[in-house]
Amino acid sequence: MHADAHKLLWDARRAADRVALERHIPSLLGGQVRSPATVQAVMAGLEKRGIVEFSDKAIKYRIPAA
Repeated sequence: MHADAHKLLWDARRAADRVALERHIPSLLGGQVRSPATVQAVMAGLEKRGIVEFSDKAIKYRIPAA
């Protein structure tokens, strides 16, 4: 996981749906992530690790203890 991805998960203003998270990731990672493919890879990594679960209209966060 990208070093700053953990920051993304602890942000009190978490994205509420998949589209919002797609827009939010580049901002939270300081603009270093710009390509849609990289954003999708970050999201897939979070989902694969069980940290986020996407449903039709919402995101369920399962934030592990640090």
